[in-house]
Amino acid sequence: MEKFLDIDISLDHFGSSGPRVVVADDHALVREGLILKLRQLSPNIHIVEATTFNEVTALLRNRIDLVFLDLHMPGADGLDWLRQVIPTTTARIVVVSGTFELRDIQAAITAGAVGFLSKGMAARSLANALQIILDGGTYVPAEAFLSPSDDVESASRQGWAQKTEQKTASVALTPRQSEVLKYLSQGHMNKQIAYDLGISEATVKLHVNSLFRLLSARNRTQAVNQARKFGLID
Repeated sequence: MEKFLDIDISLDHFGSSGPRVVVADDHALVREGLILKLRQLSPNIHIVEATTFNEVTALLRNRIDLVFLDLHMPGADGLDWLRQVIPTTTARIVVVSGTFELRDIQAAITAGAVGFLSKGMAARSLANALQIILDGGTYVPAEAFLSPSDDVESASRQGWAQKTEQKTASVALTPRQSEVLKYLSQGHMNKQIAYDLGISEATVKLHVNSLFRLLSARNRTQAVNQARKFGLID
């Protein structure tokens, strides 16, 4: 593992194989735990650690594929940093937070983050979420799709994370589901989607039904509206 020593570090010596990942958190135990899990899932992964937003910004001058980012590191407001940096980079950014506030989840996904993970997640849930993200998918807690009337924001921070794990609920889109969702947003029917993606119409129907379930939608319009609301599609 490459330790972060110089914010102008070049990552060219890593070569072209394997994803290049930044794990950014100012707590060593959090970084080490996340890195261990990532290495279990992807042995050829290249990881650099960072402890401040300035370090992450400098690392993004290199080719980085994925960033796991604590919103509450020193040096910047995490959400403001996301809004400024995401439009300027091709790296996919996942928020890793010690809090599980609905407004933070929604703001991060709207800003362009491809995932939101809680530091209080159970090991199995975390592994599933990380695998989806490493495969190119998007992971969003199901609770992000609830409205304020569902009394989400009244939950305590610690209790909310625990409640989430008990439900083991999440919204996680595979790359293929993301593709189908994009076609749905453009008004395409199953037959056309099947033709464009080179898959069967029955397979498209399965993906559409899965999207309805994941997005708590009864029809295509609701699914698209929910996805747009939380930044899963443009």
